[in-house]
Formats: sequence, C-alpha cells, structure tokens
Amino acid sequence: MMFVKWLPLSVVGLCIWLLIHPGACLQGEAQEPPLSAQARAKNLESFDFVWTTIRDKHWDPKLGGLDWDKVREELRPKMAEVQSMSEARAILKDMIARLKLSHFGIMAQEELESLDHSSSSKGQGSDASGGDGDVGLEFRILEGKAIVTRVEKNLPADRQGVKMGWEIVSIDGDAIAPLIERIGKSKRISHLGYIQYRVVANRLEGSVGSKANLVFRNGADEEVKVELERVAPRGKKAQFGHMPTIHVRFEAKVLEPNVVYASLNTFFDPLSVMPQLEKLIKENQEAKGFILDLRGNPGGIGFMAVGIGGWFAQKDDMKLGTMYTRDGTMHFILNPRTPSYQGPLAILVDAESASTSEILAGGLQDLGRARVFGTTTMGAALPSVITKLPNGDGFQYAFANYISFRGAALEGRGVIPDQEVKLDRATLLQGRDPVIEAALDWIKEQAKK
Repeated sequence: MMFVKWLPLSVVGLCIWLLIHPGACLQGEAQEPPLSAQARAKNLESFDFVWTTIRDKHWDPKLGGLDWDKVREELRPKMAEVQSMSEARAILKDMIARLKLSHFGIMAQEELESLDHSSSSKGQGSDASGGDGDVGLEFRILEGKAIVTRVEKNLPADRQGVKMGWEIVSIDGDAIAPLIERIGKSKRISHLGYIQYRVVANRLEGSVGSKANLVFRNGADEEVKVELERVAPRGKKAQFGHMPTIHVRFEAKVLEPNVVYASLNTFFDPLSVMPQLEKLIKENQEAKGFILDLRGNPGGIGFMAVGIGGWFAQKDDMKLGTMYTRDGTMHFILNPRTPSYQGPLAILVDAESASTSEILAGGLQDLGRARVFGTTTMGAALPSVITKLPNGDGFQYAFANYISFRGAALEGRGVIPDQEVKLDRATLLQGRDPVIEAALDWIKEQAKK
C-alpha cells in the first residue's frame, strides 16, 4: 500500500519544530549541552544512513544532476565536528534541502515520539497546542490575515456567534497578522503560505476541555473577544503507522438545483469512506452535477485516489498518472464502478490541498473528466515513508516520483485550476462561498448543453 504523509513535514524546511513550537524558527535555538562521543558517533551513523538511503532509494539514480558524492564530502566532516543536536539536524536538513523536493525531512526525536504517542503528550492548558480539541471553525490566510472561511453548526465558534469572514486578530494574546507578516519575510522557509497557515492552526489546537481566548474583527470592523472551549473533534478516528490519531470526515449534502456536494478532509479510513461514497453515488445517479471539495485536504493513502476516481470513470483503462520508483513504474488506473456517475464533476482545491488530493484532482482534470476550481495546490505530491535514525530522530523520505496523465510533474507545480477562484473577505462576510458558486454556475451551464 502506498502511503503519502498526510501533513508533509518536509515543507517546514529548516524549522522542524514548527508544527509543535511555531515560534522556533523565528526565535533561535536555546542553549544545549555538548554532545557525548557516543552521541557524535550516532549522528555520523545517521548522516551515512540518510545519505545512503537517498542514493539507493531515490527514483532518479542521477538525482537530477546533483553531485551526491560531493555533497557527502562537503558535509560529513562538518557532522563529525558538531557540538549539539540542533547543529547535527541543521547539517542533515542542509543535505536533503539540496534535493529541492517535498516529503524529505528530519524531525527531532521528541516530535517522532509525539507521532507514536500523541495522545499521551497533550497539555491541559489553554496554550496546549497539538491536541485533538476542536473549536469548530476553519480559516485561510487571505491578503496577510487569518480569515474564517467556515463555521461548524452547534460547535463552540457557532455557539459564540462567530461568522464567516471574521478576521482572527489574536489567539491567547498572540497577535496573528504581525506573525503572518514576519513569517512571510523569511528567506529560510519554503512553502511560506502553508507555513503561515500551520502556525495559526497550531495556536487553535489544544486538548479537549481546554480554552482558547480569541479576538476577532467582525464585519463592522469591531473587535470581539470570545472564549472558545475545545471539544472532541468531528469525524471518525483512524490510525495509520507512525501517524497520530486522525479524524476523518466525509460529509455530503444536496445543493440546489439537484447538485451533490461532498467533502473529504483527508484520505484515510477507506473502509468507512468508500461505502459512504458508493451509497452517495448510487442514490444520486440523476443529479445534475457533483462537487467534490478537497480544499484543505493534505493527502493520505495514495490509492484511495484510484478508488474514488473509479466512481467517476467513463471508460476502461483511464489513468490518473504514473508513479516512478527506482525499480519500476506503477500506473494509477481507474476501474469504472457500477454504476459510476457520468454527469459533470467539479473538484475544489486550494493551497492547502496536497499529495493524494493533487493526484486525484490533477488526474481527473487531465482526463477531461473534471473541471477544477479554486487556487493552485501545494505541489507536494510525492509518496513517502518515515523511519527512525540511529540518533533517535525521524527521517522522512520520498521513494517515488509522480507524473500526471498528460505528463505534468505535480511536485513543485501543483494542480492549476481550470477556473481560478479566490476567497475574499467581503464575499465571506455575506455568508457566501465563491468557489462553490463558480462550480454551481458551471454545472448549470452544462445542463443547458
């Protein structure tokens, strides 16, 4: 089974602690005790493991023309001289950064352990980032500000009167707009838009029962102070490998005029998701159109793209794309399901859509089977695995490249929408979603043909 990391840690670049300690890459390193001779030896062993793994596992033996032996000659002596773990990690990150690819990363031992034991490491205070608690809102970074894009009914944000289009001014005393601006000026971090999003999201997270104190700017440009208690997250719990517990949400409804809308927040738990999709398809064969919302979906199990795509395939041997490994190729061929949905299909994506979301959206777009709406996706489509290094840290590496049906490399490029539609605060304040509206307009036009 192919596994694509649901949250591509490698895009954090030089700041591996960002998801847990979002200020780390902006504040510098704390003083560390000197390493023992044994620890230095483990770091050298880890360097050799990372270097050799990339040499032997990378799908391109030539590494795109990068002189990998020269990289080793340059950096290994530096590893032998490091005096702290942060220095050792910096060298490993420097080495893998030269590949200029996503899904390659180093994570500190504490972070790796938090993935394996996420439930036992949750804090209890209002600033307990990284927990499972949910305040019931979604947001996006729009023009340098964190703007609420969705409020879930009957969850804390909704009960406290929070509305779409409101700006998140501060969380637990931390001003958000200056933080977003400061990160945007960094020259050390790739995928800045994604990092800005994660830094704000991290501040909203916390243990169930803890509280977040937020200040919003409402539609009248007035500041509103709100205390939101974090509640149990929506969705079905799923566990996969080193991943923390994931809450999978497949939601569906029928919009006017007889258009099916479905959203999926991550590609996990196929035993639950696929039957729900099957039921939805079979019950709505006569629908005028189908909207699949993958905005904010960072990926997951890669071959779920094939399973989902099969419900929209129109003929045999349709192919989303091809995965290339050192040992061969693997084609993502769609097998039409019975009865598949044959009507107009719109797929919604944004800058937080990555990995399996890009495989599915890009493949169906290439096949002419779907029209894509929204903004360009993250461009982080490589399948990867995570392993533990001799020094205790984690190493994530991609083992294959993915090329879409028409020959486009999604890595670093992303899926470019057929119709670009950007969210804006004014429209959101009206309670409207312009991306869904654009998809509905297109479906209506198809009905006239």
